[in-house]
Amino acid sequence: MPRAALSGATHNGIYQTQKEVWFVSPVPGRQAEFLHQRDRPRMHQQTRQRLREARDGLAHGRPLTAAWLFSGSAIAAEVVAQGAFDFLILDTEHAPGTNDSLYHQLRATDAAGMPVVVRLPGMDAALAKQALDAGAAGLAVPDLRSAPEAQALVHASRYAPGGGRGTHRLARAARYGFGWQDYVDTIAPELLMLALIESGEGVAAMPQICAVDGLDAVFIGAVDLAASLGHLGEPAHPRVQRAIADIRSAASDAGMPLGGLAGDAAAARRLFEDGYAIASVGSDLAWLRDAVMRVGPQEQAR
Repeated sequence: MPRAALSGATHNGIYQTQKEVWFVSPVPGRQAEFLHQRDRPRMHQQTRQRLREARDGLAHGRPLTAAWLFSGSAIAAEVVAQGAFDFLILDTEHAPGTNDSLYHQLRATDAAGMPVVVRLPGMDAALAKQALDAGAAGLAVPDLRSAPEAQALVHASRYAPGGGRGTHRLARAARYGFGWQDYVDTIAPELLMLALIESGEGVAAMPQICAVDGLDAVFIGAVDLAASLGHLGEPAHPRVQRAIADIRSAASDAGMPLGGLAGDAAAARRLFEDGYAIASVGSDLAWLRDAVMRVGPQEQAR
């Protein structure tokens, strides 16, 4: 395309027409180079479709299955992403890794067409921004204890004027600037926001937490909940089970989708029968450990 046909420079020689993006060299006489179609989405189409289906499932009561990523390995993430899950949850609270390894894992899962919610180490707006800029399909906050914390999560996930998320047009989430408007208009509004309830304080605040606009689901962290109630390693303790019942009741009263841990498909079915909307059925490290435990005794007997 001739240079004269382009208008509306944005930055460093990048020009946009209504449908296309071109690079115009500062060297006189050089032709403009076509870069890409403006409406090309950032996310893999299947990733995007699965994210929409997950949101639709939460809205219409379709049970969703998830799995956790704890290893910090992009290869493991890519393997798990081949599974028939609705989404994955990538842990950064306990798992090893850096921002670079987060990017690698999200690239691997996106290539497989799998949306990934990132569990933050805690409610930190800066870490939320980094995860979303890397291309996370949503955020999960551990040990959320109050409505203001839930509001902070939603606020950190939204751009102004509805929130305080910093804008970075060159983020991977926005295809490094090549899909910024598409991301802002169609992807950012669909991100999933999950709150993990893992303390007595969080249980008590459930009615207020569930009333926060923009929170999509609450997830019961039964292991840490048991510890916080003085029963480390005893999630089946009656006091812990009463707290779980209180969470379920508050979520049901508010119409808030509820998630929980399930060790396998049979346990997931029981959760769904009890009204849960999300069941996580395992993790990369747990499956690896279980395989080693099965094979190890066989090898020792040889």
